[in-house]
Amino acid sequence: MKIGDKVRTKKSVFKNNEYNDKEFTLLDIEEDAYHFVRGELDFLVHKTALDEFLEIGYEPKHAKEPNPVAGLFCAMANIDEKVLVHRSVCNKLNDIYEQKNEKYGDSFGISVKKYGLISALTRISDKFNRFEQLVLEGSNGTDDETLLDTCLDTANYFIMTAMELQERGK
Repeated sequence: MKIGDKVRTKKSVFKNNEYNDKEFTLLDIEEDAYHFVRGELDFLVHKTALDEFLEIGYEPKHAKEPNPVAGLFCAMANIDEKVLVHRSVCNKLNDIYEQKNEKYGDSFGISVKKYGLISALTRISDKFNRFEQLVLEGSNGTDDETLLDTCLDTANYFIMTAMELQERGK
């Protein structure tokens, strides 16, 4: 199974009838589960329980071949799929945020509290300069930091800045 694959849920398997006998899209593959979505509805299925919840051999009417880029994105044909891609990117941002906080602690929040918003501006500016350099050179970056990594890090810096502003009540 790949991100973007379409599946159909079995009839009468969920207590909430909105989930039964409907087509869902695979949004994310977690360590031991698959995350499926359809509009505002979503559910997780443990990898060992797929056949209990999904119709086996289901062929969607308008299947699209996924087009993964760095494991994040699926083929985009309409707004609904872009919403799925956006959700997938936001999930990736959260994973990165969690990993970096485990590694570095809350160094960003501490810097903002100590030096003010100028410390946030400095980090965002550094990332923007890196983005600008890579784009103008026509480069995808290095194994250490790709253009996509730079975009995701920059987005996280803006989100962390928003979190600091919310904490301050601004």
